[in-house]
Amino acid sequence: APKSISVKAGIVKLGDASAKVFNVAEIAAYPDFDYASLDNDICLLKLETKVKFGASIRPINLWDEADRDVSMLVSKQYSGKVVGWGLVEGGGRTNNLNRVEMNFLDAESCQKGVPAFKRNGFPKKDKSYCAIRENQTVCSGDSGGGMFLYDSNRKAYYLRGFVSQGVTAGRGCEANVPVLFTDIAFYLKWIEQIALPKCYNLLGYGECPMFGMDENKYKLPLGIAHLKYQFRRNLLISDCHGVLISKKHVLTQAGCVEPNQLRELQSSSIGSIFINDYSGSVAQYEIDSVKTNADLAILILKRDVSQQISPICLPSAHETGSPTIFFWTRRSPHPKKIQQVNIDALKMGDKSSQIFQVNVPSNQTRLGGTPLLYSITGSHMFLRALEKCPWKGCAQQETAQFVDVLHYGGWIRDVVGAKSGEDELLPPRCAV
Repeated sequence: APKSISVKAGIVKLGDASAKVFNVAEIAAYPDFDYASLDNDICLLKLETKVKFGASIRPINLWDEADRDVSMLVSKQYSGKVVGWGLVEGGGRTNNLNRVEMNFLDAESCQKGVPAFKRNGFPKKDKSYCAIRENQTVCSGDSGGGMFLYDSNRKAYYLRGFVSQGVTAGRGCEANVPVLFTDIAFYLKWIEQIALPKCYNLLGYGECPMFGMDENKYKLPLGIAHLKYQFRRNLLISDCHGVLISKKHVLTQAGCVEPNQLRELQSSSIGSIFINDYSGSVAQYEIDSVKTNADLAILILKRDVSQQISPICLPSAHETGSPTIFFWTRRSPHPKKIQQVNIDALKMGDKSSQIFQVNVPSNQTRLGGTPLLYSITGSHMFLRALEKCPWKGCAQQETAQFVDVLHYGGWIRDVVGAKSGEDELLPPRCAV
């Protein structure tokens, strides 16, 4: 229970009178934590009062989620500093913060060293890793102690993981035995979701689900819309994609709202994977006003969308992920079903220009503004770009131009009216 836990900060010696003590208001355990096996061994403590940073108390940098490959750290014989107030040699306790340098260890050697890890399937790919040190180890009481690696380029320490499980021997602990660490990199988006929502996504939403479920039990991102136009004054057609980014805002490409003699934008349809689906699962939302810039447009709806439809989140930082495009084609028969195509991995961790090239299927003519989404660890999905093409539809070519929505992050936030988070201490990578 939160009331039974307190946090002391700003000390390296237990009992130091200068320690700052904080009460715990909430405990957030990872949703899939397994108490028996200690799988997903991670939680967050929310303090009742904010910590004032100073010379003796500073936040640690979290490992960049985009660089999660432990095998590289093993092959290059990397090591990290592990700290804790656990038992020392002989089983005694110490008031001084201890430190040991431990080397990353491959999974096979780790399981040979601790058969119990193998029985429980540890280390689990991406979620945990092992480390070892000849003649030294961590011990009882060190659980939760961080493993820190120094980045000489950025001249800063980064938290890669923390002690989850070791092997005790009597009152002391065995040396030369692998220790299991929870890998922070896998859980970064969850940490941001709970503790740093402005870093988790651009508009600060608490959840970015990968898929929702419509009334017909289809799994899809329910926030993908198709825009309805009056064509030649007597026919409603769907001509462009849109993406719901808040309960009242739809993002699309600027070309989808340009004045045109043949068509006039009427509404946005949200809530179905079909165009001209007459089952009733789709709803039409009238447009109150439109904001535009050189490449993008935001439709401001007259009313909020249904509670069953979650907006699709926008990233607050350059990240890597598994990219997918979702789209309707122009010439497929009605009712048109949305299509999903996984595309080649993009180097989305690199800062890009406002327009970038993407290899896409060349056998369809897609509606305008095809959204490119990407997923990260767990079930977090984000919109990264919208296809830039003429209002007559995206051409059948092997490469296409996409507008990087992250380039316009500040503009989007201003239009939606979301706070920037400037009053919060956010990691530098989250500054848009």
